[in-house]
Amino acid sequence: MTIARGDALVGNATALSWAYTVAATNPCLCVMTLDLTGGAADTVTGVTYNGAAMTLAGNVLVNSGNRIRYWILSAPTAGTHNVVITAPGHGTIYADAITYSGCAQSGQPVATNTGQTTNTSITVAVDAGQANCWVTALARNNTGTMSASTGLALNSDIIYDSNGTVATGSQNYKINDTVNNALGLIVAAIAPFVAGGLLVPAGFDGGMMDLRGGMRG
Repeated sequence: MTIARGDALVGNATALSWAYTVAATNPCLCVMTLDLTGGAADTVTGVTYNGAAMTLAGNVLVNSGNRIRYWILSAPTAGTHNVVITAPGHGTIYADAITYSGCAQSGQPVATNTGQTTNTSITVAVDAGQANCWVTALARNNTGTMSASTGLALNSDIIYDSNGTVATGSQNYKINDTVNNALGLIVAAIAPFVAGGLLVPAGFDGGMMDLRGGMRG
């Protein structure tokens, strides 16, 4: 399962909904949400794509003003449909969306783990449990500058991934920060689609949105 990165797909959000195109083969859609004002409250209560509910795979309170959530949908409908985020009484919500192709069409993710720290780095271990998986991750800090370290590469804004298949067994994934304050990490393993015993090559297309109505820089 390999990812060929291309240009980001960008749209304009109205309220908490925007159009997103899935054109991949055997796709898996990931939506990463960042709530800057929800704090301890579960402000984002659901995400759908074309009316299909996405699965919440990870939820981390980074600090009193930042919460991150990782949502995933196996076999999303092809074409252009709306991503809709339900967030009663929401404050400032951001979201990044990315589609991976060549994925198993059910049971995603196959493994997850989360962590939070007030140190300048965080390490989370995940065991994918099978060969040829990819790892995707969502990270957020409070202040400072984050950088990918062990097992991860920056993909798009707050989305990281392994940029290649990961080894079987428990593997460590690490994010660094320049400030000792607050750092959260969600890591999930995605299994590949296999047809007739042969691994189907994969690709990706993704985009990122500031749900107040503009692209994040």
